[in-house]
Amino acid sequence: MTTIVRQRPVRREVPSPVTQHFNELGRTGDWARRYSGTADSRTNWSYVRRQEEIERLLSDVVRPGCVVVEIGPGSGNLVPFFARRGCTYRGFDAAPGMVDETRAAIARCYGDDPRATCEIGSIERLDIPDGAADVVVASGVLEYLNHLDAAIAELTRIVRPGAPGPRGGSALVTLPNASSLNRVLGRRLGIITRFWHSIRRATGHSIGPRDVERRAYTVRQVRAGFEQRGWRHVAVAYYDFELLPYPLNRVAPSAAFAAKRFIERRGGVPAAIVANGFVAQFERR
Repeated sequence: MTTIVRQRPVRREVPSPVTQHFNELGRTGDWARRYSGTADSRTNWSYVRRQEEIERLLSDVVRPGCVVVEIGPGSGNLVPFFARRGCTYRGFDAAPGMVDETRAAIARCYGDDPRATCEIGSIERLDIPDGAADVVVASGVLEYLNHLDAAIAELTRIVRPGAPGPRGGSALVTLPNASSLNRVLGRRLGIITRFWHSIRRATGHSIGPRDVERRAYTVRQVRAGFEQRGWRHVAVAYYDFELLPYPLNRVAPSAAFAAKRFIERRGGVPAAIVANGFVAQFERR
């Protein structure tokens, strides 16, 4: 008598819209181009400026031998920075396409050094022992989450506690700035963009792929979330200034970009109001 063993079907998880979005950006190479000199300067300005501010703040934190965990490394744009400083590097990304991109960057910068790895992982569940990281970086990640507190709790778990020192105990995150005039006007006057897009669709013009939903926060909101977990706010850096806010930046994009580039390099403006994004740095007590 033959016994038939019925196997349960393998359950395949459907990637989230965010994961699908970044997989596509990795597959087409579009994300890497945003950080390269081949992109339209108006497109890559905010990404390049964000990385500049991240590296500036990290320069006083990372030291040879420190363990850095980067969540959402994208195409591995920060990997050369950490490699030059002799850091042990662990990257985690929810999108397989981005993991492949970062692994390629690791191969270029670290070679076959086992101290540098990248794997699939979620910021809410990381395969890292408690207190194993000296520095954690989450750039362009938190705005895609439904629950900010769960992510902060996981960052708190993996970063070593103790007095701040040259070996880390630090977290650096970036977020869209909810206080910027450009975003405030964009929320209130978004009907203008929707109307313009409908006209372009009706006339057969392309409006480009839609981005996935991102949440904007104020510095105060993010600081409160970290301080509740025992962190100390160290610094904030603003980037991507919008001197001509919405809808002027849509009507005259070239003039808006020229003003943006000029004023961001020059300074002397209320950054918290004109910046589209910010980088916040915290220390683990």
